[in-house]
Formats: sequence, C-alpha cells, structure tokens
Amino acid sequence: MDIQLKGSNVWQNIFYFLKDEGFDIYPPATYDGECVDKFLVLTKGISSRHQGGFSTNVDLYKVICHVPHNMYHLLESYVLDVERAMVKMEPMVLPYGEKTPSFYDELNKSHNIAITYKNYKKML
Repeated sequence: MDIQLKGSNVWQNIFYFLKDEGFDIYPPATYDGECVDKFLVLTKGISSRHQGGFSTNVDLYKVICHVPHNMYHLLESYVLDVERAMVKMEPMVLPYGEKTPSFYDELNKSHNIAITYKNYKKML
C-alpha cells in the first residue's frame, strides 16, 4: 500500500483516498438535488466478530456508485473504475465480494450499484 493516509479512521481514509483519486464523493445524506454527473457515497455498515475464534472484528463499508438516469450505460465502467482504484488500498481495505444489483434512486434520479469492502481490526 503506497498511499498517503489522511484520516483518523478507516472510513475517512477511504473517503480521502477516493477523493484524491479524482472521484466526486459524499458522506451519506449530503448529496443534494438531481444527479447530473457521476458521484459516490461512502457508508459504514455492520461490524461483526471475525469467525474462527480470532480476536478481530470485520467492519464493512459500502461505496455506492451513482450515474444520472440517462447514463445507465456508464454504470458498469464507473464501478470498474472504483474497483481498480480501491486495489491500491489493499491490504487495509479488501473487497468483500458483494455488489448489489443496479437499482434506480427516485430521490436523486440516478442508477446505482453498491460495492462492499471489509476491514479487519483488533477487538478492543
């Protein structure tokens, strides 16, 4: 991992990394208005104990990729761009192996796919 970490936690590190990679990224519930260009939303999901008796937790993060309603044809390549960029965050953040099917968000008129990533951390 040859990236400069700027945050004080994993969520912030992912956020600032994607921003530095040139992605237009927002925390949850902060994007306002109709989608007119591609953008990302980063959320923190569940935290669970790593199976197998290890003393680590697994935290999940979702990167939600949005494209305007009339640009569905760009969605898959946008998701691939994010996945290629996120490889640089390994081994701190790893793919979880889950992507949602595409769905339409009526609120901001965008098509979306969410990619899930995981981070292992020592239990406190």
